[in-house]
Amino acid sequence: PGRRTAPGGPPSCTAGCGLSLGDPHLVTLDGVPYEFQGAGEFVLVRGAGVEVQIRYEPFEGSDVVSVATAVAAQVDGHRVVIERAGRITVDGQPVEGESGERPLGDGAIAWVPGNDFTVHFPDGTIMRSFLANVWVDASPRLQAEAVGLLGVGAGAAGLPPLPDGSALPEATTREERYAQRYQTFGPAWLVGDSSLFDHPDGTSTETYFLADFPDPGRTALDLDDLDPALREQAAPRCAGVDDPGLFERCVFDVAVTGDDQFADTYVVAGRLLSDDGPPVSVPSSGPPSATSREGEPTLVLSGTVNTNGPGLAGAIDVTAGTVMLARIDACHPDVEVEVQLRHGADGLYGRAIVCPSRPGGVALDDEDEVILEEGYVWVPTGGVYAVDVIATHSDGKDVAVDVLVELFLDPTPTIVESDGRDPGALSGSYAVEGVADTVVFMTGAPGSPAGFPDPQGLDQACALVMYGADLLDSGPPRSVDYCAHTTSVTIGNTGGRVVPLLVFARTAERIPISLGPPKE
Repeated sequence: PGRRTAPGGPPSCTAGCGLSLGDPHLVTLDGVPYEFQGAGEFVLVRGAGVEVQIRYEPFEGSDVVSVATAVAAQVDGHRVVIERAGRITVDGQPVEGESGERPLGDGAIAWVPGNDFTVHFPDGTIMRSFLANVWVDASPRLQAEAVGLLGVGAGAAGLPPLPDGSALPEATTREERYAQRYQTFGPAWLVGDSSLFDHPDGTSTETYFLADFPDPGRTALDLDDLDPALREQAAPRCAGVDDPGLFERCVFDVAVTGDDQFADTYVVAGRLLSDDGPPVSVPSSGPPSATSREGEPTLVLSGTVNTNGPGLAGAIDVTAGTVMLARIDACHPDVEVEVQLRHGADGLYGRAIVCPSRPGGVALDDEDEVILEEGYVWVPTGGVYAVDVIATHSDGKDVAVDVLVELFLDPTPTIVESDGRDPGALSGSYAVEGVADTVVFMTGAPGSPAGFPDPQGLDQACALVMYGADLLDSGPPRSVDYCAHTTSVTIGNTGGRVVPLLVFARTAERIPISLGPPKE
């Protein structure tokens, strides 16, 4: 079920990846980073039959810094506890061996030397734990309903909702922010009687909760609170950490603890977050970018959106040439939902409209399709794009709507090019298979055919000639208004300008495609 892979296989973040790292730095499943130095046993993430808990304790007598010392999970009726020192128990019984794997009902756990554990949940969620640092690669269902420290739908305070679903308001002073985080939010997510952890004799979950921790006068509430002199001293010790977001957190941890071992931990974390683990870059300013996987949502954004207020936010890492297909679970009367893309490096901007508030206005052939719950954007320039999902009411009313939007991308779009010297260069056989799977034929070059009278598959896949669109790596995202179908392709006079012919899939069905012989 879901996205489960063989135990021991490297997890890969797609719809949403949350983490608890270092001392501790958290990123929610919908990409909101924040700092949390509480001490106790907390619900890290709950939902979709998944329960992950985490234990934070003061770091070596510190009164301002905590670290994760254990993580616990409920896996299809089995209780798994992983300690920072590498000890693991299942249902209270120690598990032996430097490496191995063990089925747990419809889930599983696998481990390798180096305190590196992977837990597979029945819904497809995957959790990776290294020295009690935790990555959670959420299934689409968990991404939509997760609560806890990594819960989705952060409010104005920049923190996930409380257990009753309410959101904390924006705090205006340091004192208010401390009180929100450590006197309201943290205690609300203590595990209480539902603790999954093993407790030595004479201890309980209450043993680990320190109500006055961290010290309100000395703790840093954000990365920017770090003293510049301490930052300068710590930076050289983190020189081996390549990822900018990890480097920033490494410097923070080394500075506030004085312990160089954090630098070694971040070097390993960088490896796990790239080659051997969830490929998500920890944000230095904003949410981590979600990486696409064939035929599955790259990013799922879910929550309540006010039509005159802020929307949902995330980020995606886009390969040049793909279509982004945005799909919403349901439309609301008179409410239009817009998915906006922004490329921070150069200001490129594009958008897709789903659930148009007043559909209509597009001239279509009989065979073309408009799916109100879907919107499409062609993205010629690759890179990390910020994503915003906003809602507007056709009459300007302020209403709240529940929104769940899935974004699909092709991580390896097929680009077919011709310099015009070979009229048949565009006539090969290809296929689209999986939502947003993309093939782009670069037509219109001098000497290229003026058309293709007998293409294959373009009456089933979506196919549009993108007149006026920019070439690859040279322009902003371009909206695609509908899914067009055709039984012939005519390329008008382009003045020698190359014009993309865009072909993409809406479903998982395999569709063979070919432009066929060029027009004589």
